[in-house]
Amino acid sequence: MNTGYHNHFDEFKVVEGELPWDIIFSNAKSEVVMQFDTGNALQAGADAAPFLEKYPGRALTVHLKEYSKTNDEALIGEGDVPWQEVFRLCESMAGTQWYIVEQERYAYSSLKCAERNLRALREMGR
Repeated sequence: MNTGYHNHFDEFKVVEGELPWDIIFSNAKSEVVMQFDTGNALQAGADAAPFLEKYPGRALTVHLKEYSKTNDEALIGEGDVPWQEVFRLCESMAGTQWYIVEQERYAYSSLKCAERNLRALREMGR
C-alpha cells in the first residue's frame, strides 16, 4: 500500500516564499507518492514538468486532466497541457505506473467524453 497526496490548486500558490507542494514533498519521506493532477496544476499556473523532475520516482499515478484557458470543457489534446513532455517525464523518471483520465466538465455525455479522451491518448501513442 502506498500513501500519497493529490494536488488541487492551492498547492501551487506561494505561501511565505514557498509552494505548499514543495513543502509537502521535500519534507515527506520518499515513500510518500505524488498523485499529480495536470489540469489542476496548470489551472493554478504550474506546469507539471518541474515537479515531475524535482521528485523523481514519486508520481506513481498521474491524473491526466486537460486544462484550457478558453474552454472549460476541453478534452485531452484540446487544451494547454504539454502532453508529450508530461508523458516523456512520467515514463522516463517519474515512476508512473497508472494514468487516470479525469474530466470534470462535459461538452458531451460522460461516455462520449471517455471515448474521445481515449481516442486522443491512443493518437498520442498511449
